[in-house]
Amino acid sequence: MRQLLSYASGTAGALMTPDIIVLGPDATVAEALALVRDPERLVSIAAQVFIAHAPHYPPTGTYIGVVNFQRLLRERPSMTLRHCVENEPTIDPHLPEREVAERLASYNMLAVGVCDTNSRLLGAVTVDDVLDNALPADWRRKVVARAPENDQISATLVNHPVHDLSGVHNETS
Repeated sequence: MRQLLSYASGTAGALMTPDIIVLGPDATVAEALALVRDPERLVSIAAQVFIAHAPHYPPTGTYIGVVNFQRLLRERPSMTLRHCVENEPTIDPHLPEREVAERLASYNMLAVGVCDTNSRLLGAVTVDDVLDNALPADWRRKVVARAPENDQISATLVNHPVHDLSGVHNETS
């Protein structure tokens, strides 16, 4: 926590979370999926597993890369992560917030790793972190206030046609 407070406001370091999934290159896909399944993890954090040399908590040993959740689903459970790691870009903790947002958008990432000059993984900035910081503090209350009442939702569903998954248009009864 002390490390996070040491970064200037409006930088990647101030936005990042150290609460990420980090494993070594010899860990298996099964081990990674077990950590991803934790219901307490944010979706944007569970979307990828960062690969680094020990220690496997920030700041890590040398950062190697990342394995995205979709890739984990496609591989054999016994495969080691070194065989499916990808070299996605990382960012410096002093990168301005605007550039962090641009990087996430440019590479279509849910999270981007933050590394120091020694290539140690310090944490990650998620798209949620960027949005929470960019939107006004009371944006959630405004969204809830504009949400239709349950009766309105039910009426909308009953009075409008629905489409099934095959794309055939069905009328509700």
